[in-house]
Amino acid sequence: MKSMKLLGVFAALALLAGMAGRADASTILYDYQTTLSLASGTDALGLNGALLTIQDDVSSSAVYITRFGYPAVVMNNDATITISGSSDAANNGTFSLPQLAFYPTFAGLFTDPAGVDPTLTLSVGGTLTLALNTNETATGATEVAGNTVNIADFGPATSQNIQFSGSNGALYNQTNTTVTASGSSVPEPASLGLVLAGLVGLGLKSAASSKKV
Repeated sequence: MKSMKLLGVFAALALLAGMAGRADASTILYDYQTTLSLASGTDALGLNGALLTIQDDVSSSAVYITRFGYPAVVMNNDATITISGSSDAANNGTFSLPQLAFYPTFAGLFTDPAGVDPTLTLSVGGTLTLALNTNETATGATEVAGNTVNIADFGPATSQNIQFSGSNGALYNQTNTTVTASGSSVPEPASLGLVLAGLVGLGLKSAASSKKV
């Protein structure tokens, strides 16, 4: 019975050792949400009334660099857009976006390194160009290359509500737009090390107890 307990302890040690080897970091999640309203053209894309949520994140330890003479931080390569409420069901879902960078001076997301508005290729018919410009925050206006990113640079911010354009000539207004930023973190390697050390001690104690029996 004691050998079974000892086996369980060392299994837990092995699992935590693997976790400790992963790259853990704190991130800032940027969330841009808007509802589209057809302003002109034909809604061939089926996006009138659709809710769009754009998300990307960046390490809280990232540093601003210079892009086109302005400070910018390159986001992690996992930007997504989620569409719901499209009249064309194939265009509903979560899709990947290209590599993006955040410019605090413009308080918006642009493709990196090209510095243009990102374009989404829809599952059914055409493309949609996203204008993700917001009004700069007070801290964003003071950022320079070399500074560590500040969550206050991202939000809360207010969108400039520039129209999104479809490849079929349609223009969509942004309505009920919200821009937020939140911090999230996972256990740091140091704290995992403390847990690991504790379990090692438990394992040694169990081993010593087994020898006494």
